[in-house]
Amino acid sequence: MSTSVTEKARSAREGAPPDWSPVPEHPEGRHPRLKIVFRAAVAAGIVVLLWLLGHEPGAVVLAVLMVTITLLSLTVSVVGRGLRFVFLGAMQLLVFTPVSFVMRLLRHDPLALGSSDEDATFWRPAPARPRALHRHLYTYERIPVEGVRRDTLPLPGLRKVLGVLILLLALDIGAGALFDALDGQDDSPRATGSPNSQLLYPQTGAGRHEPWREDLGWEITHSWDAKRYDPYLGWALNDFKGRYVNVKDGARRSYEPAMSGKPVEVYFLGGSALFGWFQRDQHTIPSEFARLAEADGIPVQVTNYATPAYVNWQESLKLQDLVSSGHRPDLAVFYDGANELVSQFSQGPHNEVDTTLTRQIAAQLGLGLTRPPTGRGGLGGLTDAWARVSAIHRVGERVGVMSDPDGPPDDVLVSPWQGNQADKADARGRYAASIYDRGVDVIRRLAGSYGFDADFFWQPSIYSKHPVKGEELAVGALATNPAAWRTATAAARESLPRGTVDLSTALDGTAQPLMYDFVHTNELGARIVAQALYKRLRPQLMEAAKP
Repeated sequence: MSTSVTEKARSAREGAPPDWSPVPEHPEGRHPRLKIVFRAAVAAGIVVLLWLLGHEPGAVVLAVLMVTITLLSLTVSVVGRGLRFVFLGAMQLLVFTPVSFVMRLLRHDPLALGSSDEDATFWRPAPARPRALHRHLYTYERIPVEGVRRDTLPLPGLRKVLGVLILLLALDIGAGALFDALDGQDDSPRATGSPNSQLLYPQTGAGRHEPWREDLGWEITHSWDAKRYDPYLGWALNDFKGRYVNVKDGARRSYEPAMSGKPVEVYFLGGSALFGWFQRDQHTIPSEFARLAEADGIPVQVTNYATPAYVNWQESLKLQDLVSSGHRPDLAVFYDGANELVSQFSQGPHNEVDTTLTRQIAAQLGLGLTRPPTGRGGLGGLTDAWARVSAIHRVGERVGVMSDPDGPPDDVLVSPWQGNQADKADARGRYAASIYDRGVDVIRRLAGSYGFDADFFWQPSIYSKHPVKGEELAVGALATNPAAWRTATAAARESLPRGTVDLSTALDGTAQPLMYDFVHTNELGARIVAQALYKRLRPQLMEAAKP
């Protein structure tokens, strides 16, 4: 007896497996591993053919690719199962388990159909008014039920406001990050944590022919900002690796001349001007000195131990540490003067051994707090952190209604000098020379005990040379009082210890601008100073170079 189409369909469905029954993974005759072996055999044949035709490099590359892909294909199923176990297990432990625990504490069931826990059934009364059709396919759209509260968390209105604020904050920070990326501000103060580059006047005449000056200025800034506290020396430079500035074990990289035989070991000690504040590694004063010796056929090996902001007394301690550790030079060259005067103006007139950063270090250690720390903590630190990454704050800075978070706070003394610079300017110079004299005496005694030579040079500055066109910004740089500094410089020069070579006027022989600020020169200035040093030290080098 024939049946209807409906009966045939029902019969076919009843005799068929359920919709969720497993489908055979590998149909007969199409096992994936056989495919892998077949592809590998074809590739191997191509490799052999390429080799026979003389294309050995192509054959090797193809063989490596073939082996790699074949191994990956054979192990992908095992690796996939392992990764699935690891990632899904981590998701369960780190996401679903904590969320489930919190929801249990809050007695909130996201899958609840809207009924109360006390109800005996999940049946719900139909809504009083006709309801529109579902707007989203394959989703459950909750229907409000009178008397049933689905949201068990308190303060729903406040939570909505906080959610909107968090969303706006995320958009603000994201926009700020996007602006940084578009502007290429990888070296900006926001990206580096450095409020200002040490290169204060990049457009000054001294940098006219030095296109690397700004990048070099940032590297100098970063290496200086990374210094560490040293209980013996006050501070020391950490290792730093850059394009123009490289520091390793407290010494900056210098030019290494080609030589034969045992070289003359020359140690250079000083402050930032000798370190090469605005000179590339290969063009600092020690590097130029090495080139001059090489041109004369004198084998030398220079080591630049200069450290920014050091005074001569710290350099004497540095040399003591070196020689007591087994590092003995043939000649130690000291180049000082500017920081001795900086100490007098930054710490006030004094005749006791002091450094250029005494007050700052004391403040950070909590001893004799003379200047408030620049960083803020608590809520102020949190708002500063937001301001550095905020697009809204950046717009506020541009229009002048908000201040730079990395700028100095209102309660911080902006000028690095203490008190009236004109006060006791003459005495400051004499005190600087007196402290310097004591350091020189200690170094000479140390050199005599260990059997090496030591020479001392007093460096030039904008207040000891005749300024030329293009150096206008150097006069008064860093808020220095030109009249007071000239008076102190002249007084110090008159009181220099015996045997010190005064190079105060060594830069007067050129009409080109040399000074980036009141003490630091460009690379031409470093070359001129190196020539003055070498002219004085050449006889000693020649004597030391004799077998």
